[in-house]
Amino acid sequence: KSFLRPVFLWSDEFQEFATRADSEFQSLARSAGGCTVYLMQNRESLKWVLKSDDVVDSLLGILQAKFFTQNCGETNQWAARLLGERWVSVTTTNASQSENNNIPMMTPQNAGHNAGVSIAEQRHFFVEPAVFATLKHGVPQYGNQVEGILYLGGHQFSDGKELLPYKLLTFNQS
Repeated sequence: KSFLRPVFLWSDEFQEFATRADSEFQSLARSAGGCTVYLMQNRESLKWVLKSDDVVDSLLGILQAKFFTQNCGETNQWAARLLGERWVSVTTTNASQSENNNIPMMTPQNAGHNAGVSIAEQRHFFVEPAVFATLKHGVPQYGNQVEGILYLGGHQFSDGKELLPYKLLTFNQS
């Protein structure tokens, strides 16, 4: 009788142990009963060790669940691109007034006034990169709470109004 023996791999500060072979291992691990948790400070530390954007992207692409906490730099850009974009209505307004200086025929009564409103659809990230830098990170100033953004490949989360490709979670650091 055949069976799978589940295996769990936990690696904190994963960039200290990462190799180029991890992507190949991960591509087979799940179907063989393997569960992996890799923890690292940021994507840049993994890039520094593996020396290739392609190798890093291959590995991170295979890992389905991703959890982002407070961070900065290129990692935030990468996370924002991963979560995707949506169309947002953006309203702009403008107003101007022409002065009657040096125009002999213009009087205060016929000075030019212009105003306008326009609405346009623009693509915006679901989560802007700067938001990752402002997540709560467990210090007393935030009541020892940590915020994290969960991405689970192919899954959508409801916020009560719409479906989103991520979920904002808050938990106590203890």
